Amino acid sequence: MSSPAGGREYAVTLAFGTATAGLVLLAAGQPWAESSVLSAGMPRQDVAVVGAAAATGMRASALVVLAALAATLVTTGRWRQLVGAVLLVAGAGVSVSAVLGGTQLRQTVRVAAADTAAGADSTAVDRAVRAADVTGWPWVAGMAGVLVAVVGLAVVVRGARWPGMSRRYERRASQHRPAPAQSQPGQFAEPGERTDAQDLWRALDEGRDPTR
Repeated sequence: MSSPAGGREYAVTLAFGTATAGLVLLAAGQPWAESSVLSAGMPRQDVAVVGAAAATGMRASALVVLAALAATLVTTGRWRQLVGAVLLVAGAGVSVSAVLGGTQLRQTVRVAAADTAAGADSTAVDRAVRAADVTGWPWVAGMAGVLVAVVGLAVVVRGARWPGMSRRYERRASQHRPAPAQSQPGQFAEPGERTDAQDLWRALDEGRDPTR
């Protein structure tokens, strides 16, 4: 059974989950490592490795999170808890991708440097890898994934008690629906006929005069 407090809790959780998913998408587009390749006889080549290249699948996981958050709006009960489990798994996947991408970041820089500065000698590439400046975005992505997992856990534990959009709509519709007028049996009937309320409303829906 939902309550106003449960509705506020649901709104806060939904807003927080959306913000963390946006943070994951932001981290996926930011540079995780930057360097430059300096090789004799060649101009300086700047190299940048963004999160999407370092941690493949992170953007897809963030989109899954957004879709799951949207699904909580149209689900209730156990179905919403199932969506929460999807959020939990997606958040854990983001964190794992961030950790793996961070640990393999030097190798990713090496590949990017070799591709960017084609023709550069291996010594120059090695220097670029050693001099690579690693940013804090891998940590941001990892923490955002943990927060998404926390949101998923909250949906699993508390989601069944939160109000659903469909139920709110039905409740409001029932509150504003006018009550059918009470009719007396035979009020509009010819002598010898009996017209009940159901026949009366059916006649009005069909555009017929119920008095005839």
